[in-house]
Amino acid sequence: MIFELFLNTLPQTQTEKGPIRPLRGRDTYAGHELQQIWRKDNVAVFARSFPGKPPHEYEVIIIRILPAALAPGDIIVPRREAYPSSDRWGELGWSIPKLDLAIAWAEMVLVNLGQPEKERSAWPELFSRFKAKL
Repeated sequence: MIFELFLNTLPQTQTEKGPIRPLRGRDTYAGHELQQIWRKDNVAVFARSFPGKPPHEYEVIIIRILPAALAPGDIIVPRREAYPSSDRWGELGWSIPKLDLAIAWAEMVLVNLGQPEKERSAWPELFSRFKAKL
């Protein structure tokens, strides 16, 4: 995830072609294990846990498609799905304490994304309505 900071985007003509590398269903970050347990379209739920322990929270994310890029050493990184960065949390990712609530929120996110852009709720407003139902 930090690695993304060191990439230079390639010209658009080079990024539109080729397959998209899928997001890994299992990863580690900041001493936590992340495992995808639910996904529909570009919305997913990941269980977050300490190694060898049960999940202590769930992360609902909107998966982005990043363009191909040039990494240091002239290594080409292909177009790929990406987990949101921490500075986009609350806009593209949310931490939810229970699995059933995480899936309910993910489904609300999907419905919101399915609306025409002019009719979508702002994420803070939608999340406030979601929390009020709890």
